[in-house]
Amino acid sequence: MVSQLFMDPASEDGRLAARFLRSLYTTIDRVAMFPRSEALLALGVRRTLLDTFPYWLYYRTLDQRLEVIGVLHTKRDPDLWERLEE
Repeated sequence: MVSQLFMDPASEDGRLAARFLRSLYTTIDRVAMFPRSEALLALGVRRTLLDTFPYWLYYRTLDQRLEVIGVLHTKRDPDLWERLEE
């Protein structure tokens, strides 16, 4: 679960985790409003950059639902998302 990223909220790491989660949720909200705005990669999967962190959010739409497949650093293997589904 995403909330497990939190540490002591008063620590620097806790504040960074909180900023990351805000960025993640903001990006998910944006994607939910415009789910087909990003280019299609394969198998119905799309990706978009988080607003303030160098991470890709991989997702697909199923009926009226948004399915998040994974969040990967932009320096990681760009095809790694395909293995997340295995």
